[in-house]
Parts: sequence; structure tokens; C-alpha cells
Amino acid sequence: MTSRYLIALPLILVLSVSAVGRTADGAAQATGTAKDEEGLRKVLAEFIEAWNQHDAKAFSMVFAEDADFTNVVGNGAHGRADVEKFHAPLFATSLKNT
Repeated sequence: MTSRYLIALPLILVLSVSAVGRTADGAAQATGTAKDEEGLRKVLAEFIEAWNQHDAKAFSMVFAEDADFTNVVGNGAHGRADVEKFHAPLFATSLKNT
């Protein structure tokens, strides 16, 4: 199950980012700017770096202060501090080699 989660998470992120700026029929719509794209790429790079370092604090910082996080099995956390608390034990155990 863990390896499926690890494959699904980046895929979901990429698909979510690529869905931004689409019309109802799926056609691309130029709504963002180069600055928007740069910001998205920065957040994604910080997300990946924090994950690879197994750093729950850094991982939580890519979320808004009042973010709601829900994983693929429906467990979740509300707020940056809870996102950190949620991931810290996972990064120390089941996700430590991911």
C-alpha cells in the first residue's frame, strides 16, 4: 500500500497543477503568468525536497496555515502544525526510505 501511495501522490500533484486553468470541456485556458508558474514550481520543489529529507517541519511549510490535508485513505490534519504532527511519525517509520 505504501508504494502505491508514493506513486499516487506525485501523480496527483502533477495532475492537480495541470488542471489549473482548464475550461469545463478540458481546453487549456491561459489564466496564469510566468510568475504564477514560477511560484508553483517553487512550491513543488520545496515539497519534493522536504519529502526526500523526511523533514515534517519543512513539509508542513508548503501548506497554508489553515490548510486541510487528507491522504489517500481519508486520514487527515487541519493546519500546518497538524500536518507536521501527522507526517513526523510517518517520516520516521513507514516513509523513512521513500
